[in-house]
Amino acid sequence: MSEDQPALSVIVAASDSLQAVAQTIRSLRAQNGIDRAELIVAADRARITPTANDPMAGVHWVAAEPGSGVPRLRRLGLDQARGSVVVFTEDSCLFDPDWISRWIQAFDDPTVAAATGPVEPAMGDAAVDWAVFFCEYASFLPARTRQAGPPSRLAGNNFAVRVTGTKTGLAALARAEIQENDVHRELRQRGAAIVEATTALARHVRRYTWREAVGDRFRFGLEFGRLRAQWHAKPLNAVAFLAAPAIFTAQFGRLTATIIAQRRYRRRFLTSLPMILGLLMAWSIGEALGWTWGPAPPRHSAGNGCDRADRTQAPATDRNRPPQGYTGERESV
Repeated sequence: MSEDQPALSVIVAASDSLQAVAQTIRSLRAQNGIDRAELIVAADRARITPTANDPMAGVHWVAAEPGSGVPRLRRLGLDQARGSVVVFTEDSCLFDPDWISRWIQAFDDPTVAAATGPVEPAMGDAAVDWAVFFCEYASFLPARTRQAGPPSRLAGNNFAVRVTGTKTGLAALARAEIQENDVHRELRQRGAAIVEATTALARHVRRYTWREAVGDRFRFGLEFGRLRAQWHAKPLNAVAFLAAPAIFTAQFGRLTATIIAQRRYRRRFLTSLPMILGLLMAWSIGEALGWTWGPAPPRHSAGNGCDRADRTQAPATDRNRPPQGYTGERESV
C-alpha cells in the first residue's frame, strides 16, 4: 500500500466486540489487494478497546465517544481516510480473498460515484439471527439475475463511495452521522452513477440475543423517524405516532415480496417469522415515535471529513457544523 495515497480506504464501524473486530481484520488482511488499501476501525472506546496483538497491528484505530452508533462511527472513520474510494463495512462481516480487488475494479470506471455489494448470511442456525438478517439485508442477497438500472438502496455493511474527483462534495458525507440512505438519495438526485459490485460479497456473521435484536431495531427505527421528521411539517409530525401500523404493514409487505422474488431461504423465513414480526413491530414503533418527537439534538463532526488537500470541500449544514479547531482522534495500534 502506498503510504501517500492508498487506492482504497476500508472503514470498519465496530459495534459488536473486540473479538468480532479481530475476526473482521483477519479476514481483510487475507485479501489479495491488501497492499493497495488502508484499514481503519472506528469503535466506541467504552465498549471496545484495542490490544497490541497481531490482527490489530498497523490498523488505524479511531476511539469514538461512548454511545456512538454505526453512522457516527462511519463519520469518524471517514475523517481519517486517505483513499480516493472509501468502503464502509462493519465488524459483523467476513470477506472472500478478492473482496478488496473487486471493489477497486468496481471504481475503475471514473464515472462511478458509489456502489453497493451483496450480503450473504453466514451466522448459523439461530432464528433470531436469521430474523435480524432478513429485516436488514434480505434485499441485498446475491441476485440470481442482474436487475436493470441502478440499485435502489445501498447495503449498510457493504457499500462504497468515491470521495475525490467530484465537482461538488456530498452534503451526506459532511454530516456528523453518515446514513447510507442519505448518500444514495443525494447521488440519485444528482444523476450520479451508482452501480452494483456483484462480486464484492460480504458474509454476515454476527450473532444476537433477543434483547439486542429488539433494542437495535427500535433504536434504528427511532433514528430513522427523527431523520424523516426533518422532511415534513410540524403538524404532520405531531400525529406521526398513528403511522406505526402502516409502517409495519409496508415493511412486512416489502420483505415478504423480496423473499418470494429471491426464491431463497423461504424455509428460514417461515421458521423465523414470529421473531421477524417482533423486530418489525419494534422498528415501526421506534420510527413513529422518532417522527413524532422530531430531529435529535445536533452532533458535531470532526473536521467534516473534508480536511484533506486532495478532497473537494463538502458543504456543512448548520446542524452538523463542527466546532472551530476540533480534530478527530486517531491512534495507531
